[in-house]
Amino acid sequence: MNSTSFWQALNLALELSAAERAALAHELLASLEGPADPDAAEAWEAEIGRRLEQLDCGGAQTVDAGEALARIESRLGRRCMAAVRAPEAAAAEHVARICEIWHNETEQAGRLAREQ
Repeated sequence: MNSTSFWQALNLALELSAAERAALAHELLASLEGPADPDAAEAWEAEIGRRLEQLDCGGAQTVDAGEALARIESRLGRRCMAAVRAPEAAAAEHVARICEIWHNETEQAGRLAREQ
């Protein structure tokens, strides 16, 4: 990584606000993964519809936001939660971990939809 353009881009990126750097990190990571799964959006729409129907019928158990965040925090760890609670203060590695988890969940939803 000795190219001049790399260092110029890095120096420009470091001048951005924390929120802008987090957004840039997200876009750069997404660019490494190739094209999005075309079935993922449709699978999520179906899953959202299914969950809303469960809520409407009383077949779903809800959890308050505090408990949900506590569960997420225990799963991801405190350092990673900083990216969820305050993205402007989060380091790019924490944002990357959240993006990785989101990506895995999206792919899993797409697989489930294709299996049905």
